Amino acid sequence: MKDLLCSPYVVALGEVGLDRTVPVKLWRRQEEAFRQVLTIIRKDKVLVLHLRGISSDRIGMDVHSRCIHILQRMCDPDQPIHLHCFTGDPELVKLWMDYFSNVYFGFTGAVESFSSDQISGLRTVPMNRVLLETDSPYIKSGGGDINTPAFIGDVAS
Repeated sequence: MKDLLCSPYVVALGEVGLDRTVPVKLWRRQEEAFRQVLTIIRKDKVLVLHLRGISSDRIGMDVHSRCIHILQRMCDPDQPIHLHCFTGDPELVKLWMDYFSNVYFGFTGAVESFSSDQISGLRTVPMNRVLLETDSPYIKSGGGDINTPAFIGDVAS
C-alpha cells in the first residue's frame, strides 16, 4: 500500500477510521490498526476518515475526539483530511478546524434527518470546506430504494 501511495494516480488514502458500533473489546485492536495505517499517510494525499460513534451519540463527539487525539500525534496539522459522512454540530466543526487547517466535511442525503444541532454544524462549515457525497449505495436520499452517484444533485438540494 505504501508503494501505491507514491503513485501520482492515487490521490487519497481511505476510507479509514474508527467505528464504535463494534463491540468495545475490539476498540483497542481497531485503534492499533488505524495507527498502523496512519504511518504511511503522505502529506500530499488526502486522508479520508470514516468515523462512526456509538448509536446513542448521534453527533459522534466521542469517536471524533478520540480520532483527533490520535491524529495529533501521527499527522501534520496541515494534513488534507476528508471527514466522510460528517454529522457533527458547530462544536465539532470548530474542534476539527482548530486542529487541522486542511479539513473538509462530507455531507450526504442524511442531512434530511439532521437534528437542529447538526444543521447548525453544517451551516458552520465554510462553503469552501463542504463536500457533497451520495455514499452510494448506502445512504438513500429522499427515502428511495436505490442510491447512485447520479443523485448528487439531490444531496445538494
